[in-house]
Amino acid sequence: MQHELLKRKFEEEHDLLKKRYLDECTEKKRLYNEVIELKGNIRVFCRYRPLNPDEVANGSSSVVDFDLSHENEIQIVSSDSSRKQFRFDHVFKPDDGQGNYDLSGHILV
Repeated sequence: MQHELLKRKFEEEHDLLKKRYLDECTEKKRLYNEVIELKGNIRVFCRYRPLNPDEVANGSSSVVDFDLSHENEIQIVSSDSSRKQFRFDHVFKPDDGQGNYDLSGHILV
């Protein structure tokens, strides 16, 4: 019985923290957009494509490394295994469909 109460309490606390986190993310995005607008509204997006069937058949591998914990960054892995990191306003992943490209209100160059 006490175990169930503790479990419910932790689930409620988890839900509350998750909501707060999402609210903070929304506020961060709003503030970021405001800063960008004040700076001149220039944003840089990156989309790296998946390997095509010919590249897969040839045994090629992607040189792009993407870490979900750093969703606005990619790393390019060179043939000598050195890495170069690049940061963007948003990175579209290879599995993102066309519907994920919500660029309304963005000036494209």
